[in-house]
Amino acid sequence: VADNKPILASNFRDESMPDSSRNDGGIKVDVTIIKARDLAAKDKNAFGKRTSSDPYVKIYYNGTKHHRTKTLKSTVNPEWNENFNFSLGIGEVKSIKAKNIKSKNQSIPEALVVRLFDEDHLNTNDPMGTISIPLDLSTWSITKWYPVGKGKGKYFTESAKGEVQLKISVTDLDAENQNVLNHQSLEQDNATSRKEKQEPVVTAATNKVQSNVAENKPIQKHQEDEEGPSTISV
Repeated sequence: VADNKPILASNFRDESMPDSSRNDGGIKVDVTIIKARDLAAKDKNAFGKRTSSDPYVKIYYNGTKHHRTKTLKSTVNPEWNENFNFSLGIGEVKSIKAKNIKSKNQSIPEALVVRLFDEDHLNTNDPMGTISIPLDLSTWSITKWYPVGKGKGKYFTESAKGEVQLKISVTDLDAENQNVLNHQSLEQDNATSRKEKQEPVVTAATNKVQSNVAENKPIQKHQEDEEGPSTISV
């Protein structure tokens, strides 16, 4: 400021912003809840027999809820096909890895937690089971059927059963950002190439007109009438 030099906004970064909102690397976790099969029946029919449920799913990671699916009515074999993703900054990744549970000299990754519920408009929604998937924070992708467990604490349910099919992928944001930059650079090169191919045509036409003017030659314009084209000298 003392040297009257401009202050560039790009040199500053809001430290109050969470790591996941910055373009500073980290990872992206992409999850697709595809479908489930043979889930527990929580709702009774007219004869008092439990035959169906109104299932939905909530997904948590590192204590934060990231997604809730829509509720599908009267089924134990729902098909959601819902996708969502969330990002973790470098600082978050380091913090999560640092607190990974140690067991038998091995590090157990923080789990992606999938909780199933039966929606009930008259009473509290009933837990239908829980899936815990240790999330390795390196690049990988998998589509798999996961068995539904009984859960713990207030999410415990003895009747938990069935499986949920999930597609999970973990992507390095540095690599993803580089791919975007490479794609943008390629598009720019293509646009420049197209422009360069057009320029000689425009330049040739312009040079011809300029040459005629310099030599005081008439510029001919073509005009068409009902009898056909005629030439008018200007």
